[in-house]
Amino acid sequence: MFDQFFFPGYATPRVYVVSDSQMAEYKLKAKQEELEQVAAQRSSLEQAYQARVKVLDDRVSALDAEVKALAPAEVTACTEDGCSN
Repeated sequence: MFDQFFFPGYATPRVYVVSDSQMAEYKLKAKQEELEQVAAQRSSLEQAYQARVKVLDDRVSALDAEVKALAPAEVTACTEDGCSN
């Protein structure tokens, strides 16, 4: 009696009875919602990936330009016979 007064949710377990067709419909709806969530996550991940690839490509291009600008010019070797590359 004491438990039922202070903890009514624990004293009487709840059981729900549903038909097989209702259960199948519930499972189908749950799987469709999960599929939509996974598709949305995939799309978001692909967009983030493409954005990151663009940032890295831009950085590679900038670094290539800096390396070319900092590379020493070709030195021409000159001897008694003449100059050559």
